[in-house]
Amino acid sequence: VMKMLDKRTLLILAALAGFALGNSCPIGYEEINGYCLELHTEVLMSWYDAVHYCDYITDGLGMLAKVDHGDTLRGIAEYIDEFDLKNSFWLGGSDETIEGDWRWRDDTRVPFGTPFWAIHSGLPLLAWGHEPNGGKKENCLALNKDRLYYFDDVACDHRHHPLCYLYTNSSATDRNDG
Repeated sequence: VMKMLDKRTLLILAALAGFALGNSCPIGYEEINGYCLELHTEVLMSWYDAVHYCDYITDGLGMLAKVDHGDTLRGIAEYIDEFDLKNSFWLGGSDETIEGDWRWRDDTRVPFGTPFWAIHSGLPLLAWGHEPNGGKKENCLALNKDRLYYFDDVACDHRHHPLCYLYTNSSATDRNDG
């Protein structure tokens, strides 16, 4: 009798298969600057639904993405450009609990300033303000295609694609840092 494998076991087996092939991430995930990320262009959803989606598909072994290194942000933007995705993606940051206190899903702080948040473009046709600038109406973090994939605070009910992050041995300590 063949035993059914649960999602957690399948993820672990996929990770081992990926590692055996020399990849640092399981099949389906893209390694970008040491992080295992999965861009889900097949679905559009609110930020809240994206949080649950990433928790569900990783069976608790990941979350809506955390991007806390400039090289990772650049790598994601290059990946999006290379594959001509042209979509906005949800990240796991929010200031919904305390306005202006941006936190990742693991309760660590979202970095501010360059190179993360979109700044004023200086061009009349791209009259962006410095982000985050949405106040209490925009509490969720996205990589906005219209802001060249820099961080942008947007209303949580907008519909974007989830960008999921899978914990790995090297990143597992990241979720416990405060």
